[in-house]
Amino acid sequence: MSKIRFGIVGSGFMGRTHAEAVQKMPNATLIAVAGGRRAPGLAEGCGVALEASVEALLRRPDIDAVVVTTPHHLHVDETVLGLAEGKHVLVEKPLATSVADCDRMIEAAERHKKVLATGYHQRFRVNNATAQARIAEGAIGKVQAIQVSMPTYAGSIKSGGFGGNWEWWNNPASLGHILNSAPHTIDLLRWFTGSEVATISAFSRTFLPDIPVEDTTMALLEMSNGAICTLYSSRALPTPSFPG
Repeated sequence: MSKIRFGIVGSGFMGRTHAEAVQKMPNATLIAVAGGRRAPGLAEGCGVALEASVEALLRRPDIDAVVVTTPHHLHVDETVLGLAEGKHVLVEKPLATSVADCDRMIEAAERHKKVLATGYHQRFRVNNATAQARIAEGAIGKVQAIQVSMPTYAGSIKSGGFGGNWEWWNNPASLGHILNSAPHTIDLLRWFTGSEVATISAFSRTFLPDIPVEDTTMALLEMSNGAICTLYSSRALPTPSFPG
């Protein structure tokens, strides 16, 4: 079986994670990386090519598929170009920062007849898959209410204790903390309940003094099957969280 030839766009925590994953797959090979100040080190560590620009990587004829791990607001243009260049594209969540941009990406995938996917890796965790299967078989009865709490510890992120300093989270172009934290949760709610989000209301606030974007959200969701859910997401919490 021929191997799928991959390129990685972005060199931060998730870029490195995907690069390692590709290299562990028997049916995949990593060809090149590009984007971000850590790209040279990532390319050297993986023993692959370093491209001078994301555009150059996306245009390489020896790459079949691309993983986009850059900040959220960059996803749409990089993905659309990759699809136009004949690449399949896996995009880290969230797909984009607006519905209009998501629609552009989906339309481009359909037009170029390529696969566009989102990195919802939580569906591949054993505990989540087991929970979904148990719920589907009726082990706990009908799911009527769900509570989700997602605390993140700002001090640990600032200190680099969670795979990097994540400074780009503070860029208003990427919208705020809720787009970092909630996509996996919303996807799991959809998967666990077998339904879609029907109605949502929320309050978002900024409690940390040194950031220009939202850092805390309290949300109320109604699913299309009638289940009701609360979601608390915040990074305005003290350390410690991930010591060392």
